[in-house]
Amino acid sequence: MHSYRPIFDIKAVNTLLLGLPVSLSEGFAKSLSIHGWDSSDGSLKLATQSLRIILRLNLAEHTSTTSSLASTLAASFVHEEIIGEGLQNNDNAIPDQSLPQMQTKPDGIRDQIPLFASVIRRVFAGIDIDATNSEITIINPGHVSFTLSISEWHLASEEGRRNLTSSGIHLSMNQLRNVNDASLGDEASETIISSHEPVNLCLIIPPPAFHPFRKTPTDNLRLVASMGLMGCAIRSEHINSILGLLRRWTFCRNQVSRPDVNPNLTPGFDIRLDIEKIIILFLPPFAQDTGLQWTSLLPFFFENPVSDTRLPRRHVRACLDNISFSRTSSAPAKQPHSLVDFDLTLKNMSIDSMPARQPAPSSGKNKASPPTAIIRIDRGLPFQYPPLHTSFSEPPKAQSDVPKLPTFRTCKRADEAQAASVMDFPTRSDDSPSLPSGKTRRRKRWKKARVNRSILPPVSDPGQIMLLPRHSHAISLRAKFTKTRTGHSLVSPVELTISPMVVFLDLESVLSENIVLEFFEEMLRKRTAHASTSVSRKPRQWRLTINLAFVRIEVRCPPSSSQSRSSLSQSLIIDLHNVELRTGTGPRSRTVQSDSIILSALCERVVGACPLPSEEEIIEGRMACMFLSLGSVTSDWGRGIRFNLEILSPNSSDTNPVVGAERIVMLGLDIPSTHAEISQPVLDTLQAWLRDISKIMKDTFGTHRATAERDLDARVLWNRVFNRKRSNGLPEDRPPTEFMIRASLSEVFARMKIPGVNDQAEQPMDAFASNVDILVQPKPKGRAETVVTLGIVDASVTDHEHKLAYSTHRHAAGMVKSTVQFCFAPLTKQSLADDAKTPLEDEVD
Repeated sequence: MHSYRPIFDIKAVNTLLLGLPVSLSEGFAKSLSIHGWDSSDGSLKLATQSLRIILRLNLAEHTSTTSSLASTLAASFVHEEIIGEGLQNNDNAIPDQSLPQMQTKPDGIRDQIPLFASVIRRVFAGIDIDATNSEITIINPGHVSFTLSISEWHLASEEGRRNLTSSGIHLSMNQLRNVNDASLGDEASETIISSHEPVNLCLIIPPPAFHPFRKTPTDNLRLVASMGLMGCAIRSEHINSILGLLRRWTFCRNQVSRPDVNPNLTPGFDIRLDIEKIIILFLPPFAQDTGLQWTSLLPFFFENPVSDTRLPRRHVRACLDNISFSRTSSAPAKQPHSLVDFDLTLKNMSIDSMPARQPAPSSGKNKASPPTAIIRIDRGLPFQYPPLHTSFSEPPKAQSDVPKLPTFRTCKRADEAQAASVMDFPTRSDDSPSLPSGKTRRRKRWKKARVNRSILPPVSDPGQIMLLPRHSHAISLRAKFTKTRTGHSLVSPVELTISPMVVFLDLESVLSENIVLEFFEEMLRKRTAHASTSVSRKPRQWRLTINLAFVRIEVRCPPSSSQSRSSLSQSLIIDLHNVELRTGTGPRSRTVQSDSIILSALCERVVGACPLPSEEEIIEGRMACMFLSLGSVTSDWGRGIRFNLEILSPNSSDTNPVVGAERIVMLGLDIPSTHAEISQPVLDTLQAWLRDISKIMKDTFGTHRATAERDLDARVLWNRVFNRKRSNGLPEDRPPTEFMIRASLSEVFARMKIPGVNDQAEQPMDAFASNVDILVQPKPKGRAETVVTLGIVDASVTDHEHKLAYSTHRHAAGMVKSTVQFCFAPLTKQSLADDAKTPLEDEVD
């Protein structure tokens, strides 16, 4: 049995770590050897086995003597070890008269900590390190510890660069239940991230500041990293632990008074990170009955993340392809700050809901159902139907003047959408930057597990063949900050761009099985507990802009058991064209003149559709029938649909303020043009979908499920979101809040297809209205009712077959604005009993 030997002077290392929120607790290794100190080339070769480094997160000590102490240590080290007689005659040697304070600028090092930085640069200029079975642990006392394990890593030095190659990387987490225990806890560690692919890092060091080969005076240090396939399995508890560690790090770091340093004088640092693929499993909360089972299956997943590893409980699986992250810094001339740019791109993304593996009743073997798609990238979605919206400035004169809303093909089941994009299958771009070392990547094993293209069903219209750009990104995130003495400040809104995608919202997996509710409930429970005990501080104001080229949201619900309909789920499809979301005050509309807008959105077109069952759907798939189209009056308007979420607080400037005045949260919609086409099959499908929605909502959030302890998770999340109260039990010091929904429609055209009698054709009836205002007030003034106010300026109804007769003129333009108000109140128990005594006819679908 080998014994471990301490290789660090803990007190000396912690002295150098003054000002940082971490301290070295232990540092030891099984073996350590150094070779080549007296070699002719001056290079060092260090080999170590079973290196263990344990860091502890704690409050940083005062750093008033850090600069002088570091300068003294560096000066002593330079005189004794680095600057010898052999280096005195070297042009790059550091002159003695510059110690301990330099008057001239050193090679490429700023004048903040010249000696110590020069020592580090010279020592590591020619050092090679080989390490096996290394572990670095950081402990958040009383909470959690994280351990990074590396099987092998090699550090080599070349001219102007340092290359680090590692393999077998694992990140594990361990809960520390006992606050007084400083060890690694009493529970078995859980692996969060694992990768068997090699990881390459290259640190490129620019030439000295006055070197002839230096291109510009502002050349930065560059770190280029590349990774292969990575597997990740996280629970909500893991996310809370990581956030808690970051909060603790920030709190400890802010306790230290940092010196006033000009950020333009510090060396710039650029980062480029490329990851080929990440497979993430979002696991449900740990359960005693099934927790040990899926914990034992996770090693098989980490061994081959692309394999079809199923767990005893339903979970969510995300696949991210070709991730690229870059950070670049620049120092503008005559500016008191430096600029930092962040750029994050994803070539492809898919998210699936993985059902639980259940044993088959006949053979006793495990049987797995096909996964259900949640998010897919499909760049062919905008080409399924004409993108332009048809508007009507006046009632059509003839029936043929109204174009029919188109139909398009949709997937029969969500699991048929296997590919993120059929026409643009993810491939690694040819112009992707390679490592400076020039080494080629070895062939990845996971490429053999890619899905066969021949079995991929077309998500878009199969009759259209489109040539889409190969190097387009599915997701792109860009941000720009200024680095000042006080930290980072956002220069412009963070821009997030997303390619056309489809979102399948399966209410059965979300609500009935509670996988999503359990995940967020566990996260919110810990975050709420932390927020109630932490000191309140002013939140950082982030400005965010999200650009969505095309988004399709398909809400699916399983059919009710009491209804004898098709076994296929009923669904509602909503298409959003060219959407822009902004946080903060957005563009004002003709009806909104408030500066308290917290969320705004602009959209070019909104489409509503629903698949209609047919006999040919088994062979050809379902056809979605478009029944609603919202857009601009003309194509020149662009994004004419406006959405605003604003908070209207009581006006403090009033001379007689109302005590207990209410704060109003208003959701506003401005729609220039509306085109609806309603038929009997569409109404039947929507009615059946609403029935299924109400049933599953009642089963999930209804009071009759209170007997089951497990089923209370969904209700807890519901109450947390919609009935939020103070956690400490104190009364609210702010006025009550009312919610309102306001919609303003400039032009509305609706065609209703009345079914014919005795196999006759459908008879259309058109309705046209202008300047329609709708106001919905749920529970006004605390009353248990909902008030809907409808106002119309101009309205007309046209029946082309003259089935209706009017006693007055059809056109109502000459009238004052007509307003009608509806009040919907819940039935009391007495009224329900009276209705039960009255015989009712059965509903007919």
